[in-house]
Amino acid sequence: MRARAVGPFALAALILGFASWLRPAPPAKKPAPKSSPPYTVMVSLQAHSPYAPDGRMSIADLAFSATFKDVVFTYDHPRGVFLTEKHDGKLFLTRHEFNDVCDGEERHRPWVKKPWPVEFPASLVEGWIEREEAEPPSDPFGIPLEPLVPDKVKLGFYARFGLLDLEWFSKLGSCVLSNMLYEFEAPLWPLIGGKPVTLKFDYEGDYPEDKGQWWIEFIPGRR
Repeated sequence: MRARAVGPFALAALILGFASWLRPAPPAKKPAPKSSPPYTVMVSLQAHSPYAPDGRMSIADLAFSATFKDVVFTYDHPRGVFLTEKHDGKLFLTRHEFNDVCDGEERHRPWVKKPWPVEFPASLVEGWIEREEAEPPSDPFGIPLEPLVPDKVKLGFYARFGLLDLEWFSKLGSCVLSNMLYEFEAPLWPLIGGKPVTLKFDYEGDYPEDKGQWWIEFIPGRR
């Protein structure tokens, strides 16, 4: 009697075990977002352009610096990297000198009708906005793939000089220093880890002979 009673119980256990094996595994727990400490970000530019006797109006020497405080970077998989919010700061124009202008016959100095201001608003924003419109990566069978973990954060520096605040004149007309957007990449994980980061990039102006350098510093604060 005892030997016969064991069979049904063993069969039931086998069925339950097989059913549990068929049951789908619980979904993987989503990793928590990772955030950096608050950073002070300093962006500066020094640019130079030579005189050219072709009638152009150009700035011989330009320098400014901008500061942004409490900038926090967050990585949230799979959404990607983002700033906690748009950060506004102040830009200080520290140097501007104009090149002479050639009107075809003589070379003359340009002039301004009123002194230029030295303080302007600026913003630090997420760069490469068009990336949001791109389709997610997929394999040859058309199945969307998991986004790769990035190693860089893409940022945009936006200097708002206004429409006519920075205008200068010559015998040929006038020119204005327009709003400026510069996009760049910074290493993501050193920033998430609270490390100081310094970046240098070559400046590219309107003309091939324009030279200069962007200098960008990330100074970490306490979490």
